[in-house]
Amino acid sequence: MEKGRILIVEDDPSYVKLYRNALGTSGYAIEVAREPSAGLRALRERTPDLVLLDLTFDGTPQGGLGFISGALQDRTDLSIIIISAQSDSAMINKAIELGAVDYIVKDHSLYELLPFRINQALKRMRLEKLIQTQIDLHNGFVFGPGRVIVGKSSKMYQVYALIEKVAWSRSTVLILGESGTGKELVAQAIHARKGPDTPFISIDCGSVPETVLESELFGVKARYPGFHNREPLIGKMEAAKEGTFLLDEIGNMSIGLQAKLLRVLEERKFRPLGGEELPLRAQVISSTNIDFKTAIQSGRFREDLYYRLNEVRIVLPPLRDRLEDVPLLARHLLDQLRSQTGRAVEILPQALDKLMAYDWPGNVRELDKTLQRALMACQSQYLAPKHIDLSLSGGKAQQPEAAGDTTKDEAESFHPATVGNYKKMVREYQKTLLRSALELADGNQSEAARLLGLNRTHLIRLLGRHDLTKSGDME
Repeated sequence: MEKGRILIVEDDPSYVKLYRNALGTSGYAIEVAREPSAGLRALRERTPDLVLLDLTFDGTPQGGLGFISGALQDRTDLSIIIISAQSDSAMINKAIELGAVDYIVKDHSLYELLPFRINQALKRMRLEKLIQTQIDLHNGFVFGPGRVIVGKSSKMYQVYALIEKVAWSRSTVLILGESGTGKELVAQAIHARKGPDTPFISIDCGSVPETVLESELFGVKARYPGFHNREPLIGKMEAAKEGTFLLDEIGNMSIGLQAKLLRVLEERKFRPLGGEELPLRAQVISSTNIDFKTAIQSGRFREDLYYRLNEVRIVLPPLRDRLEDVPLLARHLLDQLRSQTGRAVEILPQALDKLMAYDWPGNVRELDKTLQRALMACQSQYLAPKHIDLSLSGGKAQQPEAAGDTTKDEAESFHPATVGNYKKMVREYQKTLLRSALELADGNQSEAARLLGLNRTHLIRLLGRHDLTKSGDME
């Protein structure tokens, strides 16, 4: 059974033979192009899953680098692995910046290493396609029956990629974000990949008194002085077993207990009060909305513990930074309310405009409560602006910015309520942002990606989606 189609772009026959020998027994269908231009033609005529690319042709890397840019303009989802004798870090960085997914130096280990790296790249590509399909279908990241993190903005795509990255590891994860952004939901999404039989245990470090928190974390042996317990008290760390242990609002933990937690994380062992040491087998995830820099400088949080918790950091954007997700979230939350109350309402475009013009200091949680109040105020099947009361919140409506010579009439002509097509409006706005970034960067896609806060590969995919790839990369 064919495992995948691989295009080899290589001008050295001896390496072509090596690649065929290394991959031929692995079930891959292989095609060879002797130069970059032939490789680009092969890409247009057929659809390989992955490209193995030598970087140097005719003594210069320009041909190989040009192939990366040209190939990703035609196939934004293509995986390209560089195989080159050049081990210069600047060249490796250049290739990765242009969009290559991996870089392998030609040395004695190439024959054994190549099948593994190709298999990993293809697995990652297929997983990304599956996630993208799920996001398109469900308007967000699905992690179980009826469980979804709603959002299709670029910042949420970054969150989804990190969830997948850490879900299959035992890395310690730190989730940062304002109150109401969904930090526990992300922790649950990470945990979901472990399977239904592994426990998810959480504790709110801010709501449990300091004198009780230690015993809650580590447990207590039977008949320990001061506890009057005939049986051992099982701590959260032990109860988590091989699953996930969430330390919610860890920024509220006392300095003294922080020192004990640091030792547990370093040694992967803990000791119940009065008991014997036990192994820590769960993946530890922490979450908080505090500013760690300020907390460390003020002495409220240990710097060494922060670095121990921060093996992988996931930052959840506030809702005001992803307003394009508000309509998706509103419809999702209304669907949930319908299942709870039996009431089905349709939210009018003008009502969505009002929601999108607000800055949501309480984030998704505030949006949820606002829609609950609106549903109680609405007596018809249509949710209108008058039903949405934002006066109980501390936020404010966002004011449109003056932009050059744009007149009031022009601004009104592009108002969402007038256009009446939210998806089309978001596409046009996204396309305008991409064009503006490319103009500011003089066509340099790496610089445009930096200006937009995206990685370059994601930018290239967006450019392809909006048919803007002809702008090129004029580095």
